[in-house]
Amino acid sequence: DCEGLESVDFPQTVQNVGEEAFNECKSLKKVTLSPIVTFGDECFRDCKSLELFEFPQSVTTIGHKMLYGCKNLKAVTVFWPTPPKTKNLADTKSTVLRVPSGSEELYKKDKGWKKFKHIEGF
Repeated sequence: DCEGLESVDFPQTVQNVGEEAFNECKSLKKVTLSPIVTFGDECFRDCKSLELFEFPQSVTTIGHKMLYGCKNLKAVTVFWPTPPKTKNLADTKSTVLRVPSGSEELYKKDKGWKKFKHIEGF
């Protein structure tokens, strides 16, 4: 039960976030990540208060619908110049995907990332 949980700060020793680990943590606003390698399916699904999410560059696996239902998600930031494999990551109608400058077109053409309507470089 995660009712009232507003922030999560992962220690450096954590490498994996399991399937549905923080699913429906509706008050979760802030997630500070260590060098996470794997995000399980739906691990942050329906975290309705989450506004920003930044993927560590260490990530190799992104779970299905990981950020789906995060209705207030304003921006997702990634640091990979080449888009990693994903599908149905988030509800993307109003969420901005921030990618390394020069890689915007790669993300716009990639099947798993092109669903983001707003893709911008930084």
